[in-house]
Order: sequence, then structure tokens, then C-alpha cells
Amino acid sequence: MNKNRDIINKINNFFHEIPLVAYIIPYLMHLCSTSYLLYGEPHKYTHKEPLYDIIINNIPNLSKYHYLINYIMLILLIPFLINPKLDYFISIFKYVSIIIFFRAITTSVTILPSCEKDHCKLQNNYLNYIIGHCNDKIFSGHTSVSLILLYLIYNYDLVDTNVFYFLIFIQILIALLLIVTKGHYTIDVLLGYFITGTILLLVSDL
Repeated sequence: MNKNRDIINKINNFFHEIPLVAYIIPYLMHLCSTSYLLYGEPHKYTHKEPLYDIIINNIPNLSKYHYLINYIMLILLIPFLINPKLDYFISIFKYVSIIIFFRAITTSVTILPSCEKDHCKLQNNYLNYIIGHCNDKIFSGHTSVSLILLYLIYNYDLVDTNVFYFLIFIQILIALLLIVTKGHYTIDVLLGYFITGTILLLVSDL
């Protein structure tokens, strides 16, 4: 038990001791991996038949509402903007950097087809690098980032209890919409929770 605690403490200390500039590296990795996915060999495989998904295959097609997710995500940013402090945004920057590091790897090594056939179109758009694109499946960045924002809202005590419960609902709504609007497979969202939750448990108070 003590050995496990020592390992967790070492992991936590490692991320706290890294200079801020080092957290830029995963963002550069993200630029490279996204360019690879959009313009390299993987893009050929996104037009394949979608994989079976226990939720997507058993509900109506709601993909036309996918654009709403990014607007709903903005709700989770409001508490940080009401009384903005540099520490808040540094924490977001660091945690998202860790997530991006893992996503740059997982999205590149296994390519899943788009959740909707013929939906994946190659576009020269900088938004592909910010909000994602149709073949960056494993795992869900929207789930991870929304969970990080929720954690930091709680950690910095930015809202009262009732508002926080509402924001929990918003985060869950985002995760569900990602699936039902065919933005991600269910496994992508579940892995987003698992990986991000593990990181937040291992690395606290960044």
C-alpha cells in the first residue's frame, strides 16, 4: 500500500516540477498527429462502413445536431470568466496538455471509420486542429476537456452547490450528445472518462 502511495506521489510531483514551457510539447505533438490523420494514409480508412455501436445503431440519426456540442461546452467556461485568474487558465493548459499527449498517440495508432458513412470530408480548416475532425476517435477529447473543466470548477470552488450540480448535468449531456450525434463511438466516450478520471486522481492541484 505504501509503495502504491509512493508511486502516486512521484507521478504527482513529476508533473508539478515540469516547467510550464514543457507542457507546450504535447500541443506540438497534436499538430503533427492531426496533420497526419487529415492528410496522410489514415484518411483513406475513414470512409469505411461504420463500426457497430450498441447506442448509435439503436437510435434515430441525430448527427445534424452535432454542432450544438461546442456551444454547450462554452457553458463550462463561464465560471472561469466571471472572476478570471491566471492560475485557472494555467491549470486548464496543463491538464489539457496531458490529455493531448495521450490522444496524439491513441488517435494515430488505431484508425476507426467515421461514425457516419460518407460523413468524413477533407477540409482545410484550422478548426480541425481545435475542435477535432471525423477520424480522431480514440478517445473523446470533448469528454476529457469537459471533465477537466468540471474538476477545476470544483477544485477552485468557483460556483455554489446547486450550480455545480447543473454543470455535472451539462458534462453528462455533452458526453451523451457526442454519441447520439455520431461524433464519437460509445467506447471513445467511456475511455475519455476512464483516462481523464485516472489522470485527475494521480495528478492533483496542477
